[in-house]
Amino acid sequence: MKLKTGALRKPTREKISSLLRRLYNVDSSKYVPSTLRYVCLNEDPCIIYGSKLDIGDLTVLYEDSWIALYTKKRFVPSISIVQSIYSDHGIKSAIIVKEQGVKAFLYGNDILPDSVIDTIPPIGELITVIDSTDGEIVGFVTWNPRRRIYENIFDIGLFLRKLG
Repeated sequence: MKLKTGALRKPTREKISSLLRRLYNVDSSKYVPSTLRYVCLNEDPCIIYGSKLDIGDLTVLYEDSWIALYTKKRFVPSISIVQSIYSDHGIKSAIIVKEQGVKAFLYGNDILPDSVIDTIPPIGELITVIDSTDGEIVGFVTWNPRRRIYENIFDIGLFLRKLG
């Protein structure tokens, strides 16, 4: 496995802040620290995390808090940030999925509409997937109207598939 690490530049940090404002209509400064770093696993995915240390030339794989992920050529907010936003502002743009649909999703599959128990509007460009059995966020999808399916963008099983 190839690891790539480094400091995130200001324009990329602004893209993440803009994503949070666009998706959840929140003040992103509450959720995104001023210093961000990244670690990429074989180029994709890249984990973006907050940094409080001046590390110089030291290679750090992870510290502080997970902020976002770069995967499939797009930024996705971290589950922990979305949980904080939902705690502060309520749930929106989410689907609640049956246990069987969640199991398939965690293996990297898309979600069929039949697996969706409930939809929490407004549905935006990125939809949070919530497990109906425990209410936990398990990933993110987008709706593909042509295929009539929720396409997997990120699920928490990704790291097991990549690192396992």
